[in-house]
Amino acid sequence: MKPNMILHETLAFLEIRKLIVGKSIRSISLTPYFTVVQLDDGSVGAAMSYYSQSDELCKLIPSIISFIEQDPLLLRGLFYEDDLLTRLGVSTREAQLLANSLRTAIISALSFPCLESGGDGTFVVSQKFPFNPFAEAKRAVVIGFGGYIDALAKADQIKHLHISDLQCSTNNYMHRTIAKYQNYFPRKNFTFSDGTDIKYQVENADVVTITGSTLCNGTLEEILEYTKSRAIVVVQGQSASIYPMSLFNRGVNLVVTTLKPSILVQLAANDKSGQNLRPYLERGLPSIYLSPLS
Repeated sequence: MKPNMILHETLAFLEIRKLIVGKSIRSISLTPYFTVVQLDDGSVGAAMSYYSQSDELCKLIPSIISFIEQDPLLLRGLFYEDDLLTRLGVSTREAQLLANSLRTAIISALSFPCLESGGDGTFVVSQKFPFNPFAEAKRAVVIGFGGYIDALAKADQIKHLHISDLQCSTNNYMHRTIAKYQNYFPRKNFTFSDGTDIKYQVENADVVTITGSTLCNGTLEEILEYTKSRAIVVVQGQSASIYPMSLFNRGVNLVVTTLKPSILVQLAANDKSGQNLRPYLERGLPSIYLSPLS
């Protein structure tokens, strides 16, 4: 798996702004749904879990936590030297996905105070859309099933909506949902794929909405390389609650996410399945909108 440069660059921004000084990880909860991290200042970060919670990975938890005493934010093991997996004697893709979810959740927690305070003079946080990103679009691409599919399907100006998801070719629910939209809006063109044609789809879109969980599986950077300068790019979702300048520098126009309440920490710790997080992480938290200041 390639280094996640967006997360590394975001950490550098946070360091420059002295937003990591004196902080340490208080708790880590791993679930097959979301990875949740809380810092000693109470800040909470959460990131989609792309790893399976196998017995092998579960055995890593005490070892990961044991490193915190010498590496309070796990920055040396996950970012600077990036050798945490090697020191744990694991190099499987599952463990690499675990490390990437941890990185994203830690960056999310470190970003929390800046997002909560409304930005830092380079970007602003709003409680509603600062502009309509879909207003001029005719062809839209949604990466990651969910997000703004419904809003884009109902938007009169959208003539072609393409949905790209790794499971799109095999998930019957996705097939039924797309067929439903096609039935409701017969004059529109609805297409879907498993992401193998993502370069073509993104390069030919007027607006692209990308799930924040692409930070966790390491695909966001590649996707953003394909977006054209004329396309409006929105990164949205629970995993996108990070200091946004690295995203803006790559052409993202808007980040839509949420602030994570401390109750998520207790819920994740009490239910290893992560299912009791769903009421909060599936439309249960108010959205915030991050946009750059020109």
